[in-house]
Amino acid sequence: MTIIAQELRYRVAGVDGTEWIVDRIPAGKNIELRSVRRGITYDVEIRNVDHTGRMSAPATLQHTVGSTVREGALALPVNSVANISSVWDVDTSVTYSATDSVATVSVSAGTLVIGGTTINYGASSASVAGAPETEKTIYLFYDDPRLEGGSVDLGVTEDYITSTAGNGRIAITTLKITFPAVGAPPTTGGGGIGGGGGGGGAKNPAAEQQAV
Repeated sequence: MTIIAQELRYRVAGVDGTEWIVDRIPAGKNIELRSVRRGITYDVEIRNVDHTGRMSAPATLQHTVGSTVREGALALPVNSVANISSVWDVDTSVTYSATDSVATVSVSAGTLVIGGTTINYGASSASVAGAPETEKTIYLFYDDPRLEGGSVDLGVTEDYITSTAGNGRIAITTLKITFPAVGAPPTTGGGGIGGGGGGGGAKNPAAEQQAV
């Protein structure tokens, strides 16, 4: 069976007698709900359509369109990109402990202040490989396109551009790690980063159109 399209049907959930809105999307295109209302939950059905016109059984789900109550950076449209001015709360810190071959980097729980809005992040950590008696400079970041905060994987790169590039990439700080000699005690370092800031990212779309 060659899939040529998807048939999309959706209606307001929990309201008897609501008519289905039907749309057909060519295969490979993004599936989107159009002309929907913010804060409303919709029943959604998606079927594959083959080259003969036959349709598969529907995949069913519910989708709630986000609220319009946004302020500052949260009101940015979907095509906004990184590097909105931001600052980390003064209690945010980054530390490391390194053996002769690997360092554990830890970021404390912290609050990012961006565009007049605060986003809280949980603590995170990552491992960085190294060689004895060498130094390595790394750049830390979170990927959080919707600026939702919470528990996010800690990203690590040795390239500054990578640490700031991408929609929703939150730069944290740079850190220089010193790896000790073989058999030597672990080295430690780091400290507070509050008052400095990384890039920001786009929040949710502001248009009345949501991707499923």
